[in-house]
Amino acid sequence: MAQQTQINALLPYYIRFIEIFPTIEALALAPVDDILKACAGMGYYNRFHNMKKTAEIIVKDFAGQMPDDPQMLQKLPGIGAYVAGAIASIAYNKKVPAVDGNVFRVMARLERNTDDISKAATKKALTKHLEEIMPDCAGTFNQALMEFGALMCKPKNPLCSQCPLLRYCKGQDIHHLLPVKPSKKAVKEIDKTIFLICHPSHGILMRKRSEKLLHGLWEFYQVDKMLEEKEVSAHVQKLRYTCTQLKSLGESTHIFTHLKWNMIGYTCQVEECFTIADYIFVSVSDIKNLAIPSALRSWVNSIQ
Repeated sequence: MAQQTQINALLPYYIRFIEIFPTIEALALAPVDDILKACAGMGYYNRFHNMKKTAEIIVKDFAGQMPDDPQMLQKLPGIGAYVAGAIASIAYNKKVPAVDGNVFRVMARLERNTDDISKAATKKALTKHLEEIMPDCAGTFNQALMEFGALMCKPKNPLCSQCPLLRYCKGQDIHHLLPVKPSKKAVKEIDKTIFLICHPSHGILMRKRSEKLLHGLWEFYQVDKMLEEKEVSAHVQKLRYTCTQLKSLGESTHIFTHLKWNMIGYTCQVEECFTIADYIFVSVSDIKNLAIPSALRSWVNSIQ
């Protein structure tokens, strides 16, 4: 869960997640929809699909016991070098690095490494140095480095005057330039119109996403452009529905990592209850049981 999410933001989700899925076996047996619902709002949902797959493999191939070998761990879905190192060192005290963004930043500053931190060669060099200085208490050492990067050697305004490693730091005079990162990609913007197509007794038209973004989560009917009321009415007619009442729900935006959705929403009462490809009608009472992305939460609130 700490991949791409800060600890203070993930803690409420983590506590609830552990209550619902207290063991690897419980996670392996749980429906994907239940897992996604428990994590709805966190984003980066592919990691939870991977957690489910990994739990199933551990139950099937490892008798429910998480492997302790970092190379074996990296063969499991969603587990790379960092997570494998964290599990092996913290849970099993294996003498391997767990190098996250905080640790890379600390090492780049300590070593005055001015190479692009996104390059594999740079990460390999910094990781190799960590392997050379790794003490026997590997789990404690790795956790200490992570905390040191998060609380002391921060991305902005590091506490150099209080730093216990200041005398060893070769990059203290250029800490604000380290680590060297590539330029950020421009955020792509997409305009969307969200349709809450409602039938009095059958509910609201929805579908389960199959795309990589927000995979497995539920959404309302939508088109990739901003429409005015007249255009919405015409579009609903093209779907062969009779719109008896149309209401604007206003505008909303949601920013993903490199993507921004500019949205406008409408509720549209219809007479017909037939469905269109990939969509079903979901009763209003059942919507609360679905995993719905936070990008669409404001529209959900408008119907509750």
